[in-house]
Amino acid sequence: MKHKKKKLGSQVPLMMLIISCVAVLGLIIYTNNIIGLLMQSMNDAVESRLIAVAQRGACLVSSEELDNYRVPADMENPEYQTLKHKISDYSKEVDALYIYYLRLTDDKKGMQYIVDNVWNPEEIDGLDSEIMPIEDALGEEIAFAGTTACYGLGTYAPDWEGIVSAFAPVFDDNGIVTAICGVDIEDTQIMQVREMYTFLVYFMILAILVAFGSGFLSLKRYRSEARRAEEANKSKSKFLATMSHEIRTPMNAIIGVSQIQLMDKTLPDKIADGFLRIQTSGNSLLSIINDILDFSKIESGKLDINAENYDLPSLINDAVQLNILRIASKPIEFLLDVNPENFANLYGDNLRIKQIINNILSNAFKYTASGSVTMYVTSKRVSETVFLTFSVSDTGQGMSQENVNKLFDEYSRFDEGSNKTIEGTGLGMSITRRLVEMMNGKIEVESELGKGTTFTVTIEQGYLDDVIIGTELADKLSKFEFAASKAQKAANFVYTNMSYGKVLIVDDVGTNLFVASGLLLPYGLNIETASSGFEALEKVKNGAVYDIIFMDHMMPQMDGIETTVKIRELDYKYPIVALTANAIAGNDKIFKANGFDDFISKPIDLRQLDAVVKTFVRDRHKDKVVTETAVLAPQKQKYFNEQLLRIFKKDAANAIITLRETADNGNLLLFTTTAHAMKSACANVGKKEISELAKELEFAGKRGDKTFIETNVSLLIEKLSELVDEETSQNTDDVIEDNSLLAEKLKLIKQSAVEYDDTAANAVITELRKSNWKNETFTFLDELESLLMFSEFDEASEAIDEWVGKFI
Repeated sequence: MKHKKKKLGSQVPLMMLIISCVAVLGLIIYTNNIIGLLMQSMNDAVESRLIAVAQRGACLVSSEELDNYRVPADMENPEYQTLKHKISDYSKEVDALYIYYLRLTDDKKGMQYIVDNVWNPEEIDGLDSEIMPIEDALGEEIAFAGTTACYGLGTYAPDWEGIVSAFAPVFDDNGIVTAICGVDIEDTQIMQVREMYTFLVYFMILAILVAFGSGFLSLKRYRSEARRAEEANKSKSKFLATMSHEIRTPMNAIIGVSQIQLMDKTLPDKIADGFLRIQTSGNSLLSIINDILDFSKIESGKLDINAENYDLPSLINDAVQLNILRIASKPIEFLLDVNPENFANLYGDNLRIKQIINNILSNAFKYTASGSVTMYVTSKRVSETVFLTFSVSDTGQGMSQENVNKLFDEYSRFDEGSNKTIEGTGLGMSITRRLVEMMNGKIEVESELGKGTTFTVTIEQGYLDDVIIGTELADKLSKFEFAASKAQKAANFVYTNMSYGKVLIVDDVGTNLFVASGLLLPYGLNIETASSGFEALEKVKNGAVYDIIFMDHMMPQMDGIETTVKIRELDYKYPIVALTANAIAGNDKIFKANGFDDFISKPIDLRQLDAVVKTFVRDRHKDKVVTETAVLAPQKQKYFNEQLLRIFKKDAANAIITLRETADNGNLLLFTTTAHAMKSACANVGKKEISELAKELEFAGKRGDKTFIETNVSLLIEKLSELVDEETSQNTDDVIEDNSLLAEKLKLIKQSAVEYDDTAANAVITELRKSNWKNETFTFLDELESLLMFSEFDEASEAIDEWVGKFI
């Protein structure tokens, strides 16, 4: 009996290794399927693009034009060089490596190069090039038969270097193929996926062989088995961590490019669908990789708890807002119950706590088809420790006791048959349990099949003070009305004079530009603005350099991330700081990975803004520091507030048109961006209720809830229209203007602008506003105020001269 017991014990390490190998093999199969989908999607997208570029190239040059060039001497003709320029410009436009034209030789057995886009004498092909045998050119032969051909996709040779080609026929007026257009592009994304796939397969096979080898050798002695099993487990964790990092690099490129491409609403449906499949599959794979990475860090002992001071309301809000979008179109009511007696300020790893809440809430929403999900937050102090408790209950499908028992097993998912459409690795809850244990906490599960599940997590946090959340703040959290950042304190900053500094603010909403500029005015900075990423990019291309570029995140056509990437490609080395309303955990890493030096959340926190300006302006110019302080005069602040309302009126009027059009044509991306802009703009001018309505419509746009949009967009348009009408009701176009008075006052304003005295100029503008003028005159005064606010004195003088010459 004793011998049998020893034999059974000696089999345990082998059994564990076999289970581990099966899990690794399952991961290979799962990952292989996802990569297969990625490859197919990318192939489809590249093929569609190639065919379109080749067909357009075939129409770029006429058959008659190509027929003019037959012998090498023709290459010296000026018209031939002009044709090369034309082809070269087109190749740059479509980002192709080579574009060229070929014709069949008279004996139909070979092909002759006519012209291409290459200017390097060592690489150039032309009328004096060698004749290519037709039997060596499969795609070209198809094109000469009258059909556009695309090859090099899907069946890549081992020595393939990423070049794929397409050929399109060039027809004469009689519909006869006289030449073909060839296009070569380099598809580095496919190369990255292939390299990633090869790396994954080789190392997974190696891991399985090592695991099996260690298992059989470990049978010799029980002590040796245990030691080798432990070593194999550490090797597996180290390998998974390395593999995850290696895969994340190309995956970030794949997901980033697909997101950028999906913003282009002019893409053909087939290409857009391909990018959507890439993005969806990429995000799914990245989620799996993140779980594997966290799990491997836990197993190898490299995942640490990084404790710091944090405020509980912001933590709760960030976690909740991230998960609200998971409801999508499900008929689920989400309830949040926060105890007002909870301590507001705690000490712990708030990022890992958000991860715990996210894992539990995401499970609740995934496995609940209808009903409700409720989260309770309570806390209790014992000496210098606060026991923080999160409880999440749902009315979902529930679990049997057997499934509850294996809920925290690694790589395990229950009810695979009924839950096969739900994504995940089975690592999420295992990671959650490990994180809870690392915080000296516990996690409990109560569930009944068909009725729902309750998760209760209690963790230890450090006590800081007796400040509690309070009834008002708890009520705002429960109603999802809490702003993620703390309310700005009315602190009296001692503004450092940085008149030597220069900044650029980029935002597509005039109100936001004006607010950001106003917050920076006390520093005496030289401020420039740009209303789009395109305008900011053009400034940098023209050689402009700034101490800081403040870049809005969400902008139509080209967002802040894409703009920053393009600016960095110009070798621009100076600081770029993101302005974003999406200040959830982890976004700082996304911004820094895309070329940003820092980010500031909206609404702009004055303390955060002050720290950024001092770091990137004052500290970089210590030799230029001015001892005097720069404080925004109350009179100038008054002008700022008045003009803010006028600029908001313009933004609101433009938004009304866009909201109405996008709600009708179904352009959810532009609708969401516009609602997002109105959310912050209305908050800036104190229109809280309208801001909240815009926020609800923004979330509806993100989750694709067209029903909610159709029901509520008219109310937002109505509210914005009332504000615009309210602002414009005092202005009429039928008044008789006193041109002599206007000319006299404009002369005074110009003189003040020449002397860089914006205070005196604004005083005259304020005086002018007391009289009756036409709408266009009031609009001109608005423009003058804006130019003076941004210290654009020369532009203000020129605008006055142009106005006087045109109307007076």
